[in-house]
Amino acid sequence: MGRYPFLTFTYRYLEEARAYLDEGTIKERKRTLKHFNQVFMQLKANGKIGTTDPTKFTEQEVREFIVWMKKKGIDVNTQVNYLSFLNQLLVWCGNATIGRMRGKRLLPRKKEKEINSLSEQEVNHIIESTGKIGGWRGEIARFLCAMYPYTGLRLKELRLAQRSDLNDVKWTIWVRHPKGERRYGVQRTAPIPPPIRPIVRQYLKARKKQLIKYGFDECEQLIPKITPSGTDYYSDKTIWYLKHKISELAGTDFKIKDFRATFAQVHIDRGVQLQAVSKAMGHRTTQTTERYYARIRDVSMFKQINGVWQEPDDASAENPEIEKWKTLSGYV
Repeated sequence: MGRYPFLTFTYRYLEEARAYLDEGTIKERKRTLKHFNQVFMQLKANGKIGTTDPTKFTEQEVREFIVWMKKKGIDVNTQVNYLSFLNQLLVWCGNATIGRMRGKRLLPRKKEKEINSLSEQEVNHIIESTGKIGGWRGEIARFLCAMYPYTGLRLKELRLAQRSDLNDVKWTIWVRHPKGERRYGVQRTAPIPPPIRPIVRQYLKARKKQLIKYGFDECEQLIPKITPSGTDYYSDKTIWYLKHKISELAGTDFKIKDFRATFAQVHIDRGVQLQAVSKAMGHRTTQTTERYYARIRDVSMFKQINGVWQEPDDASAENPEIEKWKTLSGYV
Protein backbone atom coordinates (compact mmCIF):
# COMPACT_ATOMS: atom_id res chain seq x y z
CA MET A 1 0.00 0.00 0.00
CA GLY A 2 3.01 2.32 0.35
CA ARG A 3 3.11 5.35 2.62
CA TYR A 4 -0.47 6.41 1.93
CA PRO A 5 -2.79 3.39 2.19
CA PHE A 6 -5.82 5.58 2.89
CA LEU A 7 -5.36 7.43 -0.41
CA THR A 8 -4.66 4.20 -2.29
CA PHE A 9 -7.97 2.69 -1.20
CA THR A 10 -9.74 6.02 -1.76
CA TYR A 11 -8.69 6.18 -5.41
CA ARG A 12 -9.64 2.54 -6.01
CA TYR A 13 -13.03 3.06 -4.36
CA LEU A 14 -13.80 6.21 -6.35
CA GLU A 15 -12.73 4.62 -9.62
CA GLU A 16 -15.18 1.78 -9.07
CA ALA A 17 -17.89 4.19 -7.89
CA ARG A 18 -17.53 6.27 -11.08
CA ALA A 19 -20.04 3.95 -12.77
CA TYR A 20 -22.68 4.79 -10.17
CA LEU A 21 -22.02 8.36 -9.00
CA ASP A 22 -22.23 11.70 -10.77
CA GLU A 23 -18.92 13.31 -11.69
CA GLY A 24 -19.65 16.19 -9.32
CA THR A 25 -20.19 13.74 -6.47
CA ILE A 26 -16.95 11.94 -7.32
CA LYS A 27 -15.01 15.22 -7.14
CA GLU A 28 -16.64 16.15 -3.83
CA ARG A 29 -15.87 12.73 -2.30
CA LYS A 30 -12.29 12.91 -3.56
CA ARG A 31 -11.70 16.31 -1.94
CA THR A 32 -13.28 15.19 1.32
CA LEU A 33 -11.45 11.86 1.57
CA LYS A 34 -8.11 13.47 0.68
CA HIS A 35 -8.70 15.83 3.59
CA PHE A 36 -9.49 12.84 5.82
CA ASN A 37 -6.16 11.30 4.78
CA GLN A 38 -4.32 14.34 6.10
CA VAL A 39 -6.26 14.13 9.36
CA PHE A 40 -5.50 10.43 9.89
CA MET A 41 -1.83 10.95 8.97
CA GLN A 42 -1.59 13.64 11.66
CA LEU A 43 -3.43 11.52 14.23
CA LYS A 44 -1.03 8.65 13.60
CA ALA A 45 1.99 10.95 13.85
CA ASN A 46 0.65 12.14 17.23
CA GLY A 47 0.24 8.55 18.44
CA LYS A 48 -3.55 8.80 18.63
CA ILE A 49 -4.24 5.95 16.18
CA GLY A 50 -2.36 2.87 15.12
CA THR A 51 -2.95 2.83 11.35
CA THR A 52 -4.07 4.85 8.34
CA ASP A 53 -5.08 1.69 6.45
CA PRO A 54 -8.91 1.77 6.22
CA THR A 55 -9.07 -2.03 6.03
CA LYS A 56 -7.59 -2.15 9.54
CA PHE A 57 -9.54 0.70 11.16
CA THR A 58 -10.95 -0.14 14.59
CA GLU A 59 -13.18 1.80 16.95
CA GLN A 60 -10.07 3.66 18.13
CA GLU A 61 -9.45 5.25 14.71
CA VAL A 62 -13.09 6.23 14.33
CA ARG A 63 -13.31 7.50 17.91
CA GLU A 64 -10.22 9.70 17.51
CA PHE A 65 -11.64 11.05 14.26
CA ILE A 66 -14.83 12.05 16.11
CA VAL A 67 -12.75 13.70 18.86
CA TRP A 68 -10.82 15.63 16.19
CA MET A 69 -14.08 16.88 14.61
CA LYS A 70 -15.40 18.06 17.98
CA LYS A 71 -12.17 19.89 18.78
CA LYS A 72 -12.37 21.62 15.39
CA GLY A 73 -15.88 22.83 16.24
CA ILE A 74 -17.47 20.99 13.32
CA ASP A 75 -21.25 21.01 13.78
CA VAL A 76 -22.91 17.71 14.56
CA ASN A 77 -24.75 17.38 11.24
CA THR A 78 -21.49 17.78 9.33
CA GLN A 79 -19.92 15.20 11.64
CA VAL A 80 -22.65 12.75 10.68
CA ASN A 81 -22.07 13.45 6.98
CA TYR A 82 -18.31 12.99 7.32
CA LEU A 83 -18.80 9.67 9.11
CA SER A 84 -21.18 8.60 6.34
CA PHE A 85 -18.50 9.33 3.70
CA LEU A 86 -15.90 7.47 5.75
CA ASN A 87 -18.25 4.55 6.31
CA GLN A 88 -18.85 4.14 2.56
CA LEU A 89 -15.10 3.80 2.03
CA LEU A 90 -14.72 1.39 4.94
CA VAL A 91 -17.64 -0.78 3.81
CA TRP A 92 -16.11 -0.93 0.31
CA CYS A 93 -12.92 -2.15 2.02
CA GLY A 94 -14.89 -4.83 3.86
CA ASN A 95 -14.64 -3.00 7.20
CA ALA A 96 -17.87 -2.82 9.23
CA THR A 97 -16.48 -0.92 12.22
CA ILE A 98 -18.69 2.17 11.84
CA GLY A 99 -21.77 0.00 11.35
CA ARG A 100 -21.04 -1.81 14.62
CA MET A 101 -20.48 1.49 16.42
CA ARG A 102 -23.77 2.79 15.06
CA GLY A 103 -25.51 -0.31 16.39
CA LYS A 104 -24.03 0.41 19.83
CA ARG A 105 -25.17 4.06 19.58
CA LEU A 106 -21.62 5.38 19.81
CA LEU A 107 -21.90 7.86 16.94
CA PRO A 108 -23.23 11.43 16.84
CA ARG A 109 -26.79 11.86 15.56
CA LYS A 110 -28.17 14.59 13.35
CA LYS A 111 -30.08 17.49 14.85
CA GLU A 112 -33.03 19.13 13.16
CA LYS A 113 -31.78 22.36 11.60
CA GLU A 114 -33.69 25.55 10.98
CA ILE A 115 -34.90 25.71 7.38
CA ASN A 116 -33.78 28.80 5.46
CA SER A 117 -36.49 29.97 3.11
CA LEU A 118 -37.45 33.34 1.68
CA SER A 119 -40.84 35.03 1.71
CA GLU A 120 -42.71 35.75 -1.52
CA GLN A 121 -41.96 39.44 -0.98
CA GLU A 122 -38.23 38.75 -0.69
CA VAL A 123 -38.25 36.63 -3.85
CA ASN A 124 -40.08 39.35 -5.79
CA HIS A 125 -37.57 41.92 -4.53
CA ILE A 126 -34.69 39.73 -5.74
CA ILE A 127 -36.33 39.32 -9.15
CA GLU A 128 -36.83 43.08 -9.43
CA SER A 129 -33.18 43.64 -8.51
CA THR A 130 -32.06 41.69 -11.58
CA GLY A 131 -33.36 44.62 -13.64
CA LYS A 132 -30.14 46.42 -12.67
CA ILE A 133 -28.15 43.90 -14.72
CA GLY A 134 -28.25 44.76 -18.40
CA GLY A 135 -28.17 42.69 -21.57
CA TRP A 136 -28.23 38.93 -21.97
CA ARG A 137 -26.69 38.44 -18.51
CA GLY A 138 -29.62 40.31 -16.98
CA GLU A 139 -32.14 38.16 -18.87
CA ILE A 140 -30.50 35.01 -17.52
CA ALA A 141 -30.42 36.42 -14.00
CA ARG A 142 -34.14 37.26 -14.07
CA PHE A 143 -35.03 33.86 -15.52
CA LEU A 144 -33.02 31.98 -12.88
CA CYS A 145 -34.40 34.03 -9.97
CA ALA A 146 -37.93 33.32 -11.15
CA MET A 147 -37.57 29.66 -12.05
CA TYR A 148 -35.66 28.38 -9.03
CA PRO A 149 -38.03 29.54 -6.27
CA TYR A 150 -41.22 28.92 -8.25
CA THR A 151 -40.39 25.46 -9.65
CA GLY A 152 -38.21 24.02 -6.88
CA LEU A 153 -35.55 22.82 -9.33
CA ARG A 154 -32.02 22.15 -8.13
CA LEU A 155 -29.16 24.23 -9.53
CA LYS A 156 -28.04 21.49 -11.93
CA GLU A 157 -31.58 20.53 -12.98
CA LEU A 158 -32.21 23.94 -14.51
CA ARG A 159 -28.64 24.67 -15.60
CA LEU A 160 -28.51 21.49 -17.73
CA ALA A 161 -32.07 21.75 -19.05
CA GLN A 162 -32.62 21.66 -22.81
CA ARG A 163 -34.92 23.98 -24.74
CA SER A 164 -37.17 21.06 -25.64
CA ASP A 165 -37.65 20.35 -21.92
CA LEU A 166 -39.62 23.56 -21.40
CA ASN A 167 -43.21 23.41 -22.64
CA ASP A 168 -44.62 26.95 -22.78
CA VAL A 169 -48.05 25.68 -23.81
CA LYS A 170 -48.69 23.24 -20.98
CA TRP A 171 -46.32 25.24 -18.74
CA THR A 172 -44.16 22.40 -17.55
CA ILE A 173 -40.45 21.61 -17.54
CA TRP A 174 -39.01 18.14 -17.92
CA VAL A 175 -36.25 17.45 -15.39
CA ARG A 176 -33.76 15.59 -17.55
CA HIS A 177 -30.89 15.48 -15.06
CA PRO A 178 -32.24 14.87 -11.53
CA LYS A 179 -30.02 14.45 -8.50
CA GLY A 180 -28.60 10.93 -8.34
CA GLU A 181 -29.58 10.22 -11.95
CA ARG A 182 -27.13 7.33 -12.21
CA ARG A 183 -28.42 5.63 -9.08
CA TYR A 184 -31.72 6.62 -7.51
CA GLY A 185 -32.78 9.81 -9.32
CA VAL A 186 -35.94 9.69 -11.41
CA GLN A 187 -36.73 12.09 -14.24
CA ARG A 188 -39.91 14.05 -13.63
CA THR A 189 -42.12 16.86 -14.91
CA ALA A 190 -42.31 20.03 -12.81
CA PRO A 191 -45.02 22.69 -13.16
CA ILE A 192 -44.29 26.31 -14.06
CA PRO A 193 -46.86 28.32 -12.05
CA PRO A 194 -48.72 31.39 -13.39
CA PRO A 195 -46.79 34.14 -11.51
CA ILE A 196 -43.57 33.60 -13.49
CA ARG A 197 -44.97 32.73 -16.93
CA PRO A 198 -44.60 36.32 -18.24
CA ILE A 199 -40.92 36.25 -17.18
CA VAL A 200 -40.43 32.92 -18.95
CA ARG A 201 -42.05 34.29 -22.14
CA GLN A 202 -39.80 37.35 -22.02
CA TYR A 203 -36.74 35.17 -21.49
CA LEU A 204 -37.55 32.94 -24.46
CA LYS A 205 -37.89 36.01 -26.69
CA ALA A 206 -34.56 37.39 -25.47
CA ARG A 207 -32.96 33.97 -25.95
CA LYS A 208 -34.14 33.84 -29.57
CA LYS A 209 -32.73 37.30 -30.28
CA GLN A 210 -29.40 36.36 -28.72
CA LEU A 211 -29.13 33.20 -30.81
CA ILE A 212 -29.92 35.10 -34.03
CA LYS A 213 -27.36 37.73 -33.07
CA TYR A 214 -24.65 35.05 -33.18
CA GLY A 215 -25.99 33.31 -36.26
CA PHE A 216 -27.86 30.38 -34.67
CA ASP A 217 -31.42 29.35 -35.51
CA GLU A 218 -31.70 27.24 -32.36
CA CYS A 219 -29.54 25.29 -29.93
CA GLU A 220 -29.89 22.49 -27.41
CA GLN A 221 -29.32 24.42 -24.19
CA LEU A 222 -32.24 26.17 -22.49
CA ILE A 223 -29.73 28.59 -20.95
CA PRO A 224 -27.03 28.72 -23.62
CA LYS A 225 -23.56 30.07 -23.13
CA ILE A 226 -23.23 31.67 -26.53
CA THR A 227 -19.96 32.38 -28.31
CA PRO A 228 -19.22 33.04 -32.00
CA SER A 229 -17.99 29.46 -32.31
CA GLY A 230 -20.86 27.61 -30.67
CA THR A 231 -23.03 27.09 -27.61
CA ASP A 232 -22.48 25.29 -24.34
CA TYR A 233 -23.94 24.93 -20.84
CA TYR A 234 -23.00 27.38 -18.11
CA SER A 235 -20.96 25.98 -15.21
CA ASP A 236 -22.06 25.90 -11.57
CA LYS A 237 -19.33 28.40 -10.79
CA THR A 238 -20.64 30.92 -13.32
CA ILE A 239 -24.16 30.64 -11.86
CA TRP A 240 -22.76 31.17 -8.36
CA TYR A 241 -20.89 34.29 -9.47
CA LEU A 242 -24.07 35.66 -10.97
CA LYS A 243 -25.95 34.84 -7.76
CA HIS A 244 -23.42 36.84 -5.71
CA LYS A 245 -23.95 39.83 -8.00
CA ILE A 246 -27.72 39.59 -7.61
CA SER A 247 -27.34 39.26 -3.84
CA GLU A 248 -25.30 42.47 -3.73
CA LEU A 249 -27.82 44.37 -5.84
CA ALA A 250 -30.78 43.12 -3.81
CA GLY A 251 -29.09 43.68 -0.46
CA THR A 252 -30.25 40.18 0.49
CA ASP A 253 -27.93 37.36 1.49
CA PHE A 254 -29.27 34.08 0.11
CA LYS A 255 -28.13 30.77 -1.36
CA ILE A 256 -29.49 29.14 -4.48
CA LYS A 257 -30.54 26.21 -2.30
CA ASP A 258 -32.71 28.64 -0.29
CA PHE A 259 -34.86 29.04 -3.41
CA ARG A 260 -35.69 25.32 -3.30
CA ALA A 261 -36.74 25.56 0.34
CA THR A 262 -38.73 28.67 -0.56
CA PHE A 263 -40.66 26.75 -3.21
CA ALA A 264 -41.61 24.12 -0.65
CA GLN A 265 -42.51 26.50 2.18
CA VAL A 266 -44.48 28.97 0.05
CA HIS A 267 -46.64 26.23 -1.46
CA ILE A 268 -47.26 24.50 1.87
CA ASP A 269 -48.21 27.88 3.39
CA ARG A 270 -50.66 28.32 0.53
CA GLY A 271 -52.32 25.02 1.39
CA VAL A 272 -50.72 22.65 -1.12
CA GLN A 273 -50.51 19.15 0.34
CA LEU A 274 -47.09 18.00 1.45
CA GLN A 275 -47.29 14.95 -0.85
CA ALA A 276 -47.79 17.19 -3.90
CA VAL A 277 -44.89 19.46 -2.96
CA SER A 278 -42.67 16.44 -2.36
CA LYS A 279 -43.54 14.94 -5.75
CA ALA A 280 -42.83 18.22 -7.55
CA MET A 281 -39.41 18.39 -5.88
CA GLY A 282 -38.51 14.84 -6.90
CA HIS A 283 -38.34 13.41 -3.38
CA ARG A 284 -39.04 9.75 -2.80
CA THR A 285 -40.72 10.42 0.55
CA THR A 286 -42.30 13.40 2.28
CA GLN A 287 -39.84 12.94 5.15
CA THR A 288 -37.04 14.48 3.09
CA THR A 289 -39.23 17.44 2.15
CA GLU A 290 -40.32 18.09 5.72
CA ARG A 291 -36.90 17.53 7.29
CA TYR A 292 -34.84 19.72 4.98
CA TYR A 293 -37.13 22.04 3.02
CA ALA A 294 -40.48 22.93 4.59
CA ARG A 295 -42.71 22.32 7.54
CA ILE A 296 -46.32 23.07 8.27
CA ARG A 297 -46.33 26.22 10.37
CA ASP A 298 -48.31 26.40 13.63
CA VAL A 299 -50.77 28.94 12.22
CA SER A 300 -51.53 26.65 9.28
CA MET A 301 -51.87 23.65 11.58
CA PHE A 302 -54.39 25.51 13.80
CA LYS A 303 -56.34 26.68 10.77
CA GLN A 304 -56.58 23.21 9.23
CA ILE A 305 -57.53 21.42 12.45
CA ASN A 306 -60.08 24.03 13.51
CA GLY A 307 -61.38 24.20 9.96
CA VAL A 308 -62.59 20.58 9.90
CA TRP A 309 -64.67 21.28 13.01
CA GLN A 310 -66.14 24.54 11.75
CA GLU A 311 -69.92 24.29 11.64
CA PRO A 312 -72.02 25.81 8.83
CA ASP A 313 -73.43 29.27 9.61
CA ASP A 314 -76.95 27.97 10.12
CA ALA A 315 -76.00 24.78 12.01
CA SER A 316 -76.80 26.22 15.45
CA ALA A 317 -80.22 27.35 14.24
CA GLU A 318 -81.03 23.82 13.18
CA ASN A 319 -79.64 22.35 16.40
CA PRO A 320 -79.63 24.67 19.46
CA GLU A 321 -77.62 22.07 21.40
CA ILE A 322 -74.56 22.82 19.21
CA GLU A 323 -74.56 26.49 20.27
CA LYS A 324 -75.02 25.48 23.91
CA TRP A 325 -72.14 22.98 23.71
CA LYS A 326 -69.86 25.59 22.09
CA THR A 327 -70.54 28.09 24.89
CA LEU A 328 -70.05 25.59 27.72
CA SER A 329 -66.86 24.13 26.23
CA GLY A 330 -65.28 27.47 25.40
CA TYR A 331 -65.23 26.62 21.68
CA VAL A 332 -66.40 30.13 20.85
